[in-house]
Amino acid sequence: MKYNGIICTKSGLIIAIVCDILLLDVKRFTWRDKMSTIQEVAKAAGVSPALVSRVINGKEGVSAEARERILEKMKALDYHPNPIARSLVTKRTNVIGVILDNLCDPFLTELIHGIEDEINLFDYDIFFCDSRDNLISKKRSINFLSQGRVDGFIVYGSNLEEQTFVESMLASTCPVVVVEHTLEKYNINNITVDNFFGSRIAVNYLMRCGCRKICHVTGNLEVKAAVERRDGFLAAMKEFGLPVLEEDVIKGDFTFDGGYQAVAAYLCKNHGKPLPDAFYFGGGSAYGGMMALEDYGFCSPEDVMIIGYDNSGYNDNYRKFRQATYVQQPLYEMGRQAANILIDDIQNHHKEKKHVTLYPKLIVRETTPIKYPKAEAEDQDKEPSADSSILNE
Repeated sequence: MKYNGIICTKSGLIIAIVCDILLLDVKRFTWRDKMSTIQEVAKAAGVSPALVSRVINGKEGVSAEARERILEKMKALDYHPNPIARSLVTKRTNVIGVILDNLCDPFLTELIHGIEDEINLFDYDIFFCDSRDNLISKKRSINFLSQGRVDGFIVYGSNLEEQTFVESMLASTCPVVVVEHTLEKYNINNITVDNFFGSRIAVNYLMRCGCRKICHVTGNLEVKAAVERRDGFLAAMKEFGLPVLEEDVIKGDFTFDGGYQAVAAYLCKNHGKPLPDAFYFGGGSAYGGMMALEDYGFCSPEDVMIIGYDNSGYNDNYRKFRQATYVQQPLYEMGRQAANILIDDIQNHHKEKKHVTLYPKLIVRETTPIKYPKAEAEDQDKEPSADSSILNE
């Protein structure tokens, strides 16, 4: 057989034809997808490249008729400005950095959604960095983003050791918002949640449900949020006149396994003694504690009430748990406000940075009584009020 004057076998003929088709498609693809240039837009619109540049960068000095014609030709030619060249002119990248401890943690989903929804209202893209709960990696990400790669960035987390490189964020000329870590002594944009208040509404609710002996399983005490929740628990117990023994504060962490081990160790140590009236968990470990209670033959809320912190569920086809009552952080709002404050700082260069405190709510579900008692008169005077922070789900 012959193909283009070349003798070839049947299989060779097929290969030759396929190669020619692919080559044709590559040429066609290259021709069609060739990027338009600013000079081509200027020529099509009958103006100078400098005038096209002014339209691209949103500058004045362009008539409405010329601007409309240039934008029309940009669309017709599918022209997109080179982001690197544009950033050299505008001194901006139109990119926001976000540094998180663990991008795969479902707990952070609502926070990320809040950031994304707010950023999408503006002409910005997002660059995520995952520090994997490693302080060295987080510091490297901060240094990386501070070198002109983004217009500003958001840092999430409250590890107590992070205080050591707060100075590096202060030294950065890049606007920054720190979320969760309390930095009231520094002139840095800061979004925090009142963890004291979160513990108070949990203890207050349990007390009004008749609980007197309440045990607290802490989160990871290397994290400032966990320390604040523990201290808030102790302060609330003292405020309401409820006794706390040393054994009533149980060291835990934010994991399912940590909750299980903490409660199992407590039950083993106090075998034969009456159960506490309630367990209040300072992290996402409530379901681990529930499993430990079930393994020891107890149920919630019949034998002991449970309140967790954040709705960190447990997905297992073989073990079904009742839905735990929990203190809900306003994660979506934290992300939304962080993004809004950051963009405002980028655009307006505020000398005085913003400090915003948000308040959690108690979501009542199956591990405490659904019908909760009304707050006492003195409680109703507190802001935010006790009852306004308690919701049935």
